[in-house]
Amino acid sequence: MRGLALLPLLACFGANAQNWALLNPAYKYNYSNDGSDTISNQLFVTHIDTLGPDSFRYELNRIGEVEVNDDGSTACDGQMNAYRVRIETAQFCGASVIRANDAWLLEREDTLIIHPSASPGSTWTGVTGIEATVLSSDTTTLFEQSDSVKWIGYSNGDTLRISKDHGLISFGPMSVDDTRYELKGIGGAIEQGASFPDHRSLFNYQIGDVLQYQEHSEYLDGGDCYNHSNTTAKYTVIDRIDLPTRTEYAMRRVAFLDHWSFYVFDMTPCDAYTAAWVDTLSVGVEHSEWTADNPFCSSWKLGTWPNAVTPSTLFLDTRVLLKAALGTDGRYTLEANKLVAPDQPYSLLCANAQDTGMWLITGGAVFESEFRDGIGLTFENVYSFESGGSRVLEGYLINGVQSGTLTPDGVLLGVFQESTKPSLQIIPNPTADLLTLQLEAPMAGDWRIVTTNGAVLMTGSVRHERRQGIDVSALAEGVYVLDLTTSLSRVAQRFIIAR
Repeated sequence: MRGLALLPLLACFGANAQNWALLNPAYKYNYSNDGSDTISNQLFVTHIDTLGPDSFRYELNRIGEVEVNDDGSTACDGQMNAYRVRIETAQFCGASVIRANDAWLLEREDTLIIHPSASPGSTWTGVTGIEATVLSSDTTTLFEQSDSVKWIGYSNGDTLRISKDHGLISFGPMSVDDTRYELKGIGGAIEQGASFPDHRSLFNYQIGDVLQYQEHSEYLDGGDCYNHSNTTAKYTVIDRIDLPTRTEYAMRRVAFLDHWSFYVFDMTPCDAYTAAWVDTLSVGVEHSEWTADNPFCSSWKLGTWPNAVTPSTLFLDTRVLLKAALGTDGRYTLEANKLVAPDQPYSLLCANAQDTGMWLITGGAVFESEFRDGIGLTFENVYSFESGGSRVLEGYLINGVQSGTLTPDGVLLGVFQESTKPSLQIIPNPTADLLTLQLEAPMAGDWRIVTTNGAVLMTGSVRHERRQGIDVSALAEGVYVLDLTTSLSRVAQRFIIAR
């Protein structure tokens, strides 16, 4: 009812309005909060409510915010100095926007009213007592187009810059020391300026493109055998069909698998075998969501916008936070991680009045994935207590540009029967106090030992060596993961400490 009560106030300036639109439900608005082209926030409408004739409420997408409880107070589960993640945080301009004729209202804690048609010098007072003044009106160039703009100042210190054709183009305090959001581009029904990756740009392949992955999986079967599989899988696009809301691919897969297993109690072999095959996959890419028929999606349904928080499809009590970084080549890298701070073994999702649904995560799994705009999935690592897997993109040929390693089909199908034993072995496994890293060839890299919930316990380096001992006597009995990263690859192996 609050929205209905505001309609007379909103409409009072709208009788002689120009056609200024602060927000178009068909668009996605990309903002930067640091002055660069990196997109920190993307705004778009998720739901529309009709409030009256020519009056609507536009609900906006929510984001996640990581906060540290460093004031010495007790967090929601009794922990101190813990990280809190609010998974239903409103965007900088509010959780929703109301439009009534030409007037607009940003529903925030300090609600702001905007009258775009008001002339310079016009003033009004909002529902929370905040006064507004149109400071100036001018013409500028936005995305290579001439556009009319206005500055509006508010008594709480905020200033807005709005345009006739591009909506809200600047928001924040006037002080240069405070965060200010600047419009960098618009996507959706149109494309202007900086564009944030969507599903189409992440998986935009042409006939003849090739992706090659190293895929590892491990699990404890119903008996006492711990199973490992290494697979080199090479995918070649042989057909593409473009539909209005979906792109469908046919991909030829050539794969070589090396499987081995051992008894967890005495490390004696259970079985070992290799296999090679060729088959054809149907891959579907929905333009607006992640779907099960896209094998290059991760195990969680990622919302593709900065700081999106989405659930895992495998572990329903887990949330994932999406981060984005702009590379020097103009491509975005999207990283999705379980909600665990880098130096903390847990994350706390503490409920408060603004949050509609909260979860507490205390461990049990590792979730990591990385996507590259125009390339797709480049890395994934998913582990729970007794099973897991990883995928690493080791080479590709996309739009005629090749990078990394692409193995000839004849090698994968066994013409040379090359071994695909893992480049990293841990000896012995299980161990009591000392383990040895055994590498196939001398290499340099960095390793870390983490718990199954992602807590980093030990770190170190390998410097062009094939063997290195690590003292693990200080670690308690249990299951751990040793993660080795080199300039060429990343591999993780699970090991057990038993005494």
